[in-house]
Amino acid sequence: MLETLIALIAVLPVIWAHYLVRRHTRYPLTTHALLIVPGLLFGGVCAFYARTDPAGAHGLAAFSAGFGAVHLPGAVVLSIKHARARGH
Repeated sequence: MLETLIALIAVLPVIWAHYLVRRHTRYPLTTHALLIVPGLLFGGVCAFYARTDPAGAHGLAAFSAGFGAVHLPGAVVLSIKHARARGH
């Protein structure tokens, strides 16, 4: 249950960052790639070091947490750009 909650929470910055990329970047395809590739690599490393079961629920939660952690700074920066564009 906890693994599912971690995976769902970790996916939120991923969705938000990729939603805002097309609106606030000049080269959206490049930006998507620059977020996805390191996210996959870092998520894979996190899943590998989830010692209990890298292919099971703990591995999925670790992968999602790593993937989301890579997207979090981008989501924050794009949220600031989005707020400025809206006049806040």
